[in-house]
Amino acid sequence: MVRFRRLTLDYDNITEKELMKRIKFIFKDRLDITKIKVFASPRLDGYHVYCYFDSFITIQKMIYLRHRYKDDGKRIVIDLLKSNDLEKMVLFESKGHKGYEFKEMPMYEFWQNNHYEMPKIIS
Repeated sequence: MVRFRRLTLDYDNITEKELMKRIKFIFKDRLDITKIKVFASPRLDGYHVYCYFDSFITIQKMIYLRHRYKDDGKRIVIDLLKSNDLEKMVLFESKGHKGYEFKEMPMYEFWQNNHYEMPKIIS
């Protein structure tokens, strides 16, 4: 059985205020999350959120948590149809469009003790 220590969430077309509400909910919901990293999606139309756990979690629990934390519904359905567990939970860090390559941009890093840091590139 495949186990993961990182949960990937894809939030499209939400405000930063809604993003912060979801992050607070995630931290209140689970005590085993050590940190959360937030990136702007490659096309700048949403956020990629990576939640890091201090212990391993099964794929069934990950799918449940993705649904609970309002991950992109289409992405969840596609992952459920995949037969190889290692191919699930994939978020593309870069995308190409008309000859250009767009990459994720780091935004925030939150820790369990309510402390957050700006990425090294910005600060």
